[in-house]
Amino acid sequence: MRKVNKYNYLDITKFFEENIIMKNNVIKLILIFLIFLSVSVVSAESLNIFGFKNNKTLNFVQITDVHLDNKTNNSSKRMFEYSADLLKDAVSQVNNLKDAQFVVFSGDVVNRSNKDLFSQFINIANCLNIPWYYLPGNHDVGIFGGVSKREIKKIMSANMACPAPDSLYYSYSPNKNFLMIFLDGVITNEITANGYFPKQELDWLDKQIKCNRDKKIVIVQHFPVVEPYHSYTHYTRNVEEYFKIIDKYSNVIAVLSGHYHAAKITLRKNVLHISTPSLIEYPNAFRQIKITLLNDGTKFDIKLIETGLKDVRNISKSRSNNPSLEEGKESDRNAVIIIKTAEPALKK
Repeated sequence: MRKVNKYNYLDITKFFEENIIMKNNVIKLILIFLIFLSVSVVSAESLNIFGFKNNKTLNFVQITDVHLDNKTNNSSKRMFEYSADLLKDAVSQVNNLKDAQFVVFSGDVVNRSNKDLFSQFINIANCLNIPWYYLPGNHDVGIFGGVSKREIKKIMSANMACPAPDSLYYSYSPNKNFLMIFLDGVITNEITANGYFPKQELDWLDKQIKCNRDKKIVIVQHFPVVEPYHSYTHYTRNVEEYFKIIDKYSNVIAVLSGHYHAAKITLRKNVLHISTPSLIEYPNAFRQIKITLLNDGTKFDIKLIETGLKDVRNISKSRSNNPSLEEGKESDRNAVIIIKTAEPALKK
């Protein structure tokens, strides 16, 4: 019988041991990779659930007509003596919203164009846990005295979450599928509550829309171009020029406004015009707006959130001549609206 060489035997044993170890290491590496992959998928899904890195969804809050003031008027439906408390309550409620991404203040954050009131507003607004943006209302701008647009631009640019704009109209893209445009319709050469958008600003608006056709555009302004109700003292004077611009494009999906202190939602030529009531008077509320892009359209989930100062709201309601106009119909307060489009599916 042939003898087995002990050295050959040891070599063969070592070979199998090394291969088994190598195989075990490969299995371990595969397991580690699979675990990492599953954790990554879960994390990505979690981020989408909470509104991050989801380019098809925009979830934000609109607060308008705060009219911050320190005066007292025991007969007005505008609750000036509680204006700071109402704003603080709104900020607190927004901070408890898990999925809101930012806040837009659509004008008249102060009742009188006064630097101290602006400072008070900023101190409260900066308590928000999410970014905030601003555009002017007629009460904010001092026509003959008070705070000028130039000064307001400087004050706001130093505090809101946006690079300092060259003017009080500017744009911001929160993700690759959306563009927010903020407009300034305040008239400065006369004392009036009417709105007007100068040609230079409308030309800029036209260019912004044209150069961002791959994005869905939401315009935020103080003065509505579709009135919630008609007012000779508050309407926008050059509505037709405004419509000539936005009617040329299919990527404008919504125009948000305040000024009229009334809740109203109107669809005009596939653009949703959302008028939000004021914080200073009944219903003393603000809106949360969630926009989701679908393959064949756009979904709006709109909610009206009342401030928690129930006694203040009840007093304001009792002093109002037409509270039903201010609060609107239920469909003007809370609505889920899907607007169908013929455009191709969005890029993923």
